[in-house]
Amino acid sequence: MTLARRYLQGADIVLVEGFKAAPLPKIEVYRRAAGPEPIFDSKVHDPGDWVAIITDNPAYRADDVPVFRFADTAWLVTLANLAWDRAKILPP
Repeated sequence: MTLARRYLQGADIVLVEGFKAAPLPKIEVYRRAAGPEPIFDSKVHDPGDWVAIITDNPAYRADDVPVFRFADTAWLVTLANLAWDRAKILPP
């Protein structure tokens, strides 16, 4: 986060990888080759912390989080809008 504050002050939005435990909105990219299930589990995680899940698994569903398919080319625009709506302003 320090690097983002230092070098990306003029950015409208910054996407970072690997902050699973941080109190930041999450976008999960899940591929079937990575494992049987995504990280998101509504029994463990607060769905309000997740912006969306993007997957190549056509059968995957989540009741509380938007799910997008890689095959659907419109997902990127929708995801960008969701991320913008859920972005958090971090203190300096």
